[in-house]
Amino acid sequence: MKKRAAAVVSLCLIAAAFFLFRGMLSSMPELKSLPLFLLLAGAAVIAVSGLIRGRSIASVFTAAGYILGFFYAFAVVRFFPDLGSAADTMFQTWVGAFATTVIAGILIEIFKARRDRYI
Repeated sequence: MKKRAAAVVSLCLIAAAFFLFRGMLSSMPELKSLPLFLLLAGAAVIAVSGLIRGRSIASVFTAAGYILGFFYAFAVVRFFPDLGSAADTMFQTWVGAFATTVIAGILIEIFKARRDRYI
């Protein structure tokens, strides 16, 4: 029950973050669809790992990657303006940070399952 609750909380967090980030990115029309794209990818990962399989670590990492990836990308655009187009830099940084945390969460779940199987 706790594991599925973590997935539901993760879904609520990324849904709330979606509305916040979409409003913050309204001045960049090139990035209008990026929060939705990452929300759908994150919701799919959370649904499969958290709600169906009952894995809580991957769903928490997915929500954290969505939120922290945005702030990391925003900081990179803000403090390193000479990297090129702000929209391109934001897109690449946010997608990269999000993908990295999702993959890390999935790998932690895999290693945890293997460890539990052999112990």
